[in-house]
Amino acid sequence: MTTRADIRRWVRPLLATDRDLVLLGRELFLTPVHHLLRGLLIDRTRSASWSTVHYAIIPLFDCPATEKSFAWSGTLQLGENTGYSFPADFRRESDQALTDLRCVDSISDFFGQVERNDLVVPRLFGVHRLSTYYRDHGVALAALGRLNEASLVLQKLTADWAEYQDVLGQAEALLAKRGNNVVARFKHDRAMAELQNIEHLLALRKLIEARDRPGIGRLLRNWERHNARLWGVEQLWEPTPFPVEKVS
Repeated sequence: MTTRADIRRWVRPLLATDRDLVLLGRELFLTPVHHLLRGLLIDRTRSASWSTVHYAIIPLFDCPATEKSFAWSGTLQLGENTGYSFPADFRRESDQALTDLRCVDSISDFFGQVERNDLVVPRLFGVHRLSTYYRDHGVALAALGRLNEASLVLQKLTADWAEYQDVLGQAEALLAKRGNNVVARFKHDRAMAELQNIEHLLALRKLIEARDRPGIGRLLRNWERHNARLWGVEQLWEPTPFPVEKVS
């Protein structure tokens, strides 16, 4: 398994030449941190001789998360970490990935990159386009100030809310009959998580429909604060205005 001592050894040359990098545990982040958290994430693996290194962009303005995830990412192509050339390969691949990450510096850059309609760099982040995930898409549109589009996209929340309320009701009925029903418990917990997420988004939709641009900015900044704390980068995060707040 890749240890933190291994990671510190591999990233030492990067840290020595780049003051914009900060190593936090197994994660190497670019600073300053505004709306996007960008960096390299080094996963644990079962094999001591293999390491999985992801490059990732994490939009901190997304809905408040309960656990770390990085949908907008890819994996560096590296060989066995016991190989003679691994330190040089790691340095080369990491340098290139960090260069590409630096090019995605704004929400507008991020939107174009993950929608793939105006790529900033040729490197792909994630398997699908942003619009495949309507909730993330709607939040990004709101952050950019494209409120008519955001409102239209987030109309789907109404149907989702009704669907998960129904799932929750069915699960609760089954659990009332048999409290150790594993399938019912899974459906219950999934429905609760989805409904909580939808509640956050409904609050955003209400502000969008009211065309409350300052309110949208405040809400998204609160989400950023939560997600920065989740990732352990609150000390690196610098709150800044959103595009939606700059549009009159």
